[in-house]
Amino acid sequence: IAQTGYQFAIGWRQISLTFTPAENDIVIRFIEAGSSSGRDPLVANVQLTTPNSPPVANAGGPYEGGEGLAIALNGSASYDPDGNPLTYNWTVSDPGVCAFDDPTAVEPILTCNDNGDFPADITVNDGIASDSDDTVVRVLNITPSLSEISIDQPLVPVGTVINASTSFTDPGTLDTHTAVWDWGDGTSSG
Repeated sequence: IAQTGYQFAIGWRQISLTFTPAENDIVIRFIEAGSSSGRDPLVANVQLTTPNSPPVANAGGPYEGGEGLAIALNGSASYDPDGNPLTYNWTVSDPGVCAFDDPTAVEPILTCNDNGDFPADITVNDGIASDSDDTVVRVLNITPSLSEISIDQPLVPVGTVINASTSFTDPGTLDTHTAVWDWGDGTSSG
């Protein structure tokens, strides 16, 4: 900021002041050294305030990842023009499906238990003013993993009833599933 000059006339004295404003309030106090009129010394307080520039939020993105997996978001492109430190707060449109490991982190991890597009929002604050920005997190469906099929009898004649079972895992814990057995001969059961 360029230097700015101020002049104050107090009684018959004139005071000239030149300074460079800082980021905080500046309080200048003038006290008259003495008075020839016998009155109390004159005290003048001047408060100069440098205006705060609001911060600028930048949520980055768009982001993409798999359901049940960690998706890293990044708000580090957010800044404060005055250089003030920022605090961060992330939110997501469906907190019942998605959760942050630390919503106050610059680069939090988001995990969603179902697929879909989820708007996410970052709000930054410099202690005086706030700004927000949003982005979209696309969460992709992950194919479940099927374990080996177990059968209660290794070899059986055609037409014999067998018991077969398997299990699966799915990182999308909110997914719904339907199992269909394909017997390899054009028939299936579910």
